[in-house]
Amino acid sequence: MAETLFLHLPAADQAVGWLPVDTLGNRIGRVQQGGLTDAAAAARGRRLRVLVPGVHISLLRTSVPTRNPQKLLQAVPFALEDLLAEDIESLHFAIGPRDADGCSVAVLQRARLEQWLQQLADAGLKADELIPDMLALPAH
Repeated sequence: MAETLFLHLPAADQAVGWLPVDTLGNRIGRVQQGGLTDAAAAARGRRLRVLVPGVHISLLRTSVPTRNPQKLLQAVPFALEDLLAEDIESLHFAIGPRDADGCSVAVLQRARLEQWLQQLADAGLKADELIPDMLALPAH
């Protein structure tokens, strides 16, 4: 298992922050700040988990009566449509784990997601995961 680099994309025009962790989740050094190209050097050979601004993401729950993953992907946007102010065609839906009560869903503008991915790609970075920053709270 490789080391991981956590990279935080700020909500505004601020420096990005990053922190490498070892395979056990222990910090390697201190949080560093700079530009995305600076972070790209630290990301080489490591998994990249990007914390994105949660202000742009809605976390919702829904229940869809299907166990088929493909049908779930198709049904979730319509199940949540009445809760959203935007056209579901312009949104990206990331479905979380399911339980007996339904599933968690992260919803954001598709254009915003593409913008983040392009920013990363322009700096030579490819994210393994995008995580809303409000979900990156310490477990204790």
